[in-house]
Amino acid sequence: MKNELKKLKYSLKDLRNNRTYIVFISILSVLIFSYSKYNIVSPLFKYALEKGDMISITQNNISRLITNPLVILLLLVVLLLYILLVLIQLNLIISILDGNINIFKIIKKLTTSFLKLLNPRALVFIPLIFLLMQNHNLGLEFLNLKNLAIPNFVVDSFNEKSITRNIYFVFSILLYFLNIRLIDTLIIFIKEDKTGPIEAMKKSWRSTRKNTFKIILSMFIIDLLSLGATLLISYGLYQPVKYLDSSMELHEAIVTSLSTLSLMGITYISILRYAWKIQYRLRSYKDDGPGENDELMLPARKILFKGLTLVMIYLYAMTTTLNDPVLTVDRDPSVIAHRGSCKYSIENTIESLEEANRLDADYVEMDIQMTKDHKLVVFHDWKLNRLTDKKGMVRDYDLEEINNIELSHKGDISRIPDFESYLKRAKEIRQPLLVELKLRPFDDRKAFIDGMMDIIDSHDYRDYVIFQSIDFEVAKMLKETYPELKVGYILGLNIGQLASDNFDFYSIEDSFITSNVLDSIFIHEKELFVWTLNDTSRIQRYINTGANGMITDELEQMHTMIDNYKAFDLYQKRLFILAPELSDIISF
Repeated sequence: MKNELKKLKYSLKDLRNNRTYIVFISILSVLIFSYSKYNIVSPLFKYALEKGDMISITQNNISRLITNPLVILLLLVVLLLYILLVLIQLNLIISILDGNINIFKIIKKLTTSFLKLLNPRALVFIPLIFLLMQNHNLGLEFLNLKNLAIPNFVVDSFNEKSITRNIYFVFSILLYFLNIRLIDTLIIFIKEDKTGPIEAMKKSWRSTRKNTFKIILSMFIIDLLSLGATLLISYGLYQPVKYLDSSMELHEAIVTSLSTLSLMGITYISILRYAWKIQYRLRSYKDDGPGENDELMLPARKILFKGLTLVMIYLYAMTTTLNDPVLTVDRDPSVIAHRGSCKYSIENTIESLEEANRLDADYVEMDIQMTKDHKLVVFHDWKLNRLTDKKGMVRDYDLEEINNIELSHKGDISRIPDFESYLKRAKEIRQPLLVELKLRPFDDRKAFIDGMMDIIDSHDYRDYVIFQSIDFEVAKMLKETYPELKVGYILGLNIGQLASDNFDFYSIEDSFITSNVLDSIFIHEKELFVWTLNDTSRIQRYINTGANGMITDELEQMHTMIDNYKAFDLYQKRLFILAPELSDIISF
């Protein structure tokens, strides 16, 4: 371990000698990446979908997509272009860290990498990038590819049962182990002109065989020190803000200046963290002994680059954070209890409804489906076995039989409520509902919708219920039949833009919410509901984004974060946007 610590020490000294140049090139590479993504990759992706008469990939058209060879071919080209952008960014950083500032040599390296990508074996980089992104190694989260990860709703579904939770835990450990063993693959691929993707993976596997634990610990040390520096900057610059008189004439200007300096400092630290990880692995790859890399610039040029770097850090921090609409618009999202308060009660039961009401949910999200005798009951799964000792599906039982089935989960006991009983209790406690319509392909849509509305209208509760469905035709029919209702369409999978359909809101799993989706929401003047937000960073992101509805199992945590955000001053709000790792302690 002593040898690894020396590598960390000397790699940090390398950064110190050339940090200005490194930060400058890092930001430049990100700008190149972003420009290429939005002006080359995104248009090609749209073109690929247009060839399949689509504007996005959703759960409704995935079967049509996989039967269209041309679309699949074009999408593979898009993925390879993404990989090429990753390699370009890493290539630039590695060249500078390696002491190579010859532009012709850098271009030659990039050309060699591109030619190697034309080999069909380069397709192995698609799962590799996915693997690296899933565990955020080598600072690759800086590349804005966070959507290349396992969707959160898949992870959450694994955690519902102990056996699947254990399987997922083992899978995660295996994934992280593979990640560490393959951590040098991209570096080797870039550094060695004659080494292909598979050979690079083999070399990385061999080179990390005896150092797996040491690599994990070293990466942890880098992250810990970076977090400490981030906290020191943000907390230190906040101290003057605390003692400013808010009524003074220059108060807002001073706060803005200090928060800007803080954001620039955090940006600077995040870039150095990114470069430090790569430099550490470069030293391991080269097996360098003690010693520092020479400075790459003469003093006069260094002064010029420092000025340019400060300008670029400022512009980068401003464009990525300060222009966020969260700073100019008051956010008050609806807090929506996912299947009631299923953290403390069995989901979709009267007890979970009452508990969610006690915890001040703005809406309680719940699911309804039909029994064998065409009655509506509140239950999520098609099958009964997860929460009962019965086999088969809800549709195999009539209402009387359903009423006699006992629900059991984590020591709690309850019954499956029929929709009318559930609605009646919601009215008694004045709890608004978000009703999800769950229909099978052979269900009578009109009978389902009419039966649901008859129950709601019999209790005069239409004004306190909003609706959503993952079935496009069902949501469309409900909105066309009852245009005054607030109806949303659920997208469990969405890659691309949103269509301008006649819905009031889109309910989207947060893994698939991108800038394209947010742009579509804004352009089409729709509302955005997001599911299922159960951790600090995800809740924070959608407070920032300005989601209209946030569906969660963690009602208390979400309420606390929203209340804290409302109490933040401008300085804290800006840090809240930039640094997810500070969200638990940003109140200082």
